[in-house]
Amino acid sequence: METVLCILAALIIGSLGLIHLLYTLLGNKFAPADTLLKERMKDERLNITKETSCWLAWIGFNTSHSLGLLFFSAIYIYLILYDFDFVRNSIFLSLMPVFFTFIYLVLAKVYWFRIPFWGFMTSFILFTVSTLL
Repeated sequence: METVLCILAALIIGSLGLIHLLYTLLGNKFAPADTLLKERMKDERLNITKETSCWLAWIGFNTSHSLGLLFFSAIYIYLILYDFDFVRNSIFLSLMPVFFTFIYLVLAKVYWFRIPFWGFMTSFILFTVSTLL
């Protein structure tokens, strides 16, 4: 039962990461509704460097965020399927996904919107229940 809960939780995170990646690279879901703002983002440079634009940094941040979720999901599912007892007997590997999803849950509540919030809430609950069983 714990294995299934962990895999479901990780699959939700991976799904959020994949959707986020597709929306970032293939659509306009993360583009500003104001097309003039998008053009300004393409023209504006960051204070830290003149080597990129706000727009390219925005795409890069969203892409790396997506890949982080995908890699977390893939690695955790692999560990669970390969040696669940190893994960279960490791305090770090048992608690890390609970803390990880809690942090993303807070970020979703404060900065994002309800779909990622409910996705991370569900993953958080599944990882927590799995850890407590």
